[in-house]
Amino acid sequence: VSKAVEELKAWLSLRVKMVRERAGYLSRIREMKSAGCTIGMDQQKKVMACLDQQIKKTDADIKAHIKAHTELQTTHDLLVSVKGVGAIVAAYMICSTHNFTRFNDARKFNCFAGIAPFTHQSGTSIKGKARVSHLANKDIKVLLNLAAFCAVRCDEELKTYYRRKVEEGKAKMSCINAVRAKLVARMFAVVKRQSAFIPIKAAA
Repeated sequence: VSKAVEELKAWLSLRVKMVRERAGYLSRIREMKSAGCTIGMDQQKKVMACLDQQIKKTDADIKAHIKAHTELQTTHDLLVSVKGVGAIVAAYMICSTHNFTRFNDARKFNCFAGIAPFTHQSGTSIKGKARVSHLANKDIKVLLNLAAFCAVRCDEELKTYYRRKVEEGKAKMSCINAVRAKLVARMFAVVKRQSAFIPIKAAA
């Protein structure tokens, strides 16, 4: 499993580089359009289209790699049963947790991913707002952020939870952070139980 996870990390690392390159080209094209300059734009669009194809191919390779390893495929299937968690988020979770052997529970992973806020303390006094560690794994945090936004659209329970928190006056990003934490808790739960996630309404 260890070797399979390391190989999956390599695939995901390649994907990250291509996605960032594509974002760079997209940003430059937008800047050129705003400036009214079209010199070299066609070539950049072609490079971006090529990157699109390579990203799709890499996604297929990642899927094939996971499918070739039963332990990874089992975990992957459990994770994507959680609404808001897609194939790439599941793959990152497998790598970040070493197929859920690196962390004992969701709380410890939340600290690693920068989801669990902490307060600055001096003796017995608490200074300032709770914030997340600057040492957090930013890649997985960004992906979980996207998963949370997806979840509040497609999962009725989390949508209701998010709206209630916002109505209570909580900052929207703080509410999204809470949703992220709930998604992580669900992912750890399905892996621990070895059974797919069942929404409350469906289970009733």
